[in-house]
Amino acid sequence: MRKLKSSVKKRLRLLLNRLFTKSRWYNQRVFTKIYRHDLFNTRSSNDHNVSKSGSGSDLEQTKALIEQLPVLFQKYKIQSLLDLPCGDFFWMQKVDLTGIQYIGGDIVADVIKKNNAAFASEHIAFREIDIINDDLPKVDLILCRDLLVHLKNQQIIAALKNIKKSGSKYLLTTSFKNTTHNQDNGVIGFWRTINLELEPFNWKYPIDEIFENCTEGNGKYNDKYLLLYQINP
Repeated sequence: MRKLKSSVKKRLRLLLNRLFTKSRWYNQRVFTKIYRHDLFNTRSSNDHNVSKSGSGSDLEQTKALIEQLPVLFQKYKIQSLLDLPCGDFFWMQKVDLTGIQYIGGDIVADVIKKNNAAFASEHIAFREIDIINDDLPKVDLILCRDLLVHLKNQQIIAALKNIKKSGSKYLLTTSFKNTTHNQDNGVIGFWRTINLELEPFNWKYPIDEIFENCTEGNGKYNDKYLLLYQINP
């Protein structure tokens, strides 16, 4: 009986994922549950859960980003940044944001409320944003790290289209160079590697990159990069 119930629940979840792929309400519900129950950490058995955004947001996995993002900001004259999703702002608060108007966006309302209470300032603000359905603010750079890997392929295509629609100049986003096939995500919120340069995305010819030096999975994901694209003039 227990196995039957589990099978029925799994089928129902897959059906809901197909039906509500572009639903703001459903996507918010999924990621709010993940945040409230700390599922990014528990699913990966991460004991060093310093951030509810998961092990990829600890200071070891973001060391290269903390060092290299300010260099990229200066190189491309970035003065405004949309960090989507911002999560709990755990590692980003270590990045030198001097001269940057920073907007942290996340679909989880709890995250935005806590971040604004703890970190908001004249140059730092947080907004509730759905990357698929909401109009995104026009900025110099959209940073989209470790989000698309949790979405279904159809959602990724919609998100990339919406990012370009914002009129923002650059996109810096996660891609795994050794991935040779972009498997779809069966359930929204779960994780797999993606390679944006391959089908069905075909986002080829990035103009720059940041090598993350990822050590998760005993080096299994050491092909993880942030790729920079110029998406508008």
